[in-house]
Amino acid sequence: MNLHRSKGASDYEGLPYDELNCHQKLGRKSNGILTLANVVSLAGLVISSSGIKDCYQGNYKKGVAKIASGRLLDILDGFVADKTKTKSELGARLDAGTDKILMAEALIGLGSKQILSNIVVASFATQNGANVLSTYLYLKNHNNKDPKSSREGKLTTTFQWLTIGGFVVNELLEDQGRNKSSTLEVINWTNFVISNVIGTKASLNYFHDATQSINVTSSEN
Repeated sequence: MNLHRSKGASDYEGLPYDELNCHQKLGRKSNGILTLANVVSLAGLVISSSGIKDCYQGNYKKGVAKIASGRLLDILDGFVADKTKTKSELGARLDAGTDKILMAEALIGLGSKQILSNIVVASFATQNGANVLSTYLYLKNHNNKDPKSSREGKLTTTFQWLTIGGFVVNELLEDQGRNKSSTLEVINWTNFVISNVIGTKASLNYFHDATQSINVTSSEN
């Protein structure tokens, strides 16, 4: 979440040690690694990853619960970082990295079981691949300074996971001997379209920022 983002430095950088709260002191001693927000991020990664594995093995009910819980933790980690005043670039990178890892796991695992159709897998893989490339270009041309997280980017991730979760829920219904929900199917494809529209805009904006940095660097040289 955006709350996990810092403005280039941690919340506690430059503050006298005796003015730090207990979370900030631990964060400073561990170079930003040991913070409550990072623990929440990693817990979300482990739980969601386990849920994806459960879905792959056909344990849809358990898998859906775990994925939902893990994604909820992904939302909470930003609030935790804000409340404990431990926002940092490391935390932001961990948050973004866990998102990419989980998306790759979901696309590979659920796609191979045909829970997600080929068009969903290809579309989401293309969007996330484009964002990884634009992030690399931005980091390369801004001295490893992280690009700003955009509202469109976060919305894209949200609608992608709503799409994935919806398709998994329909598999759960079928696994329980019930018919797949046609209404849910329509919602899933609507979320898919929305994620592509917003995601395309987000990717273009990311590449624009990365390209601008290349042009500025080239002109200065």
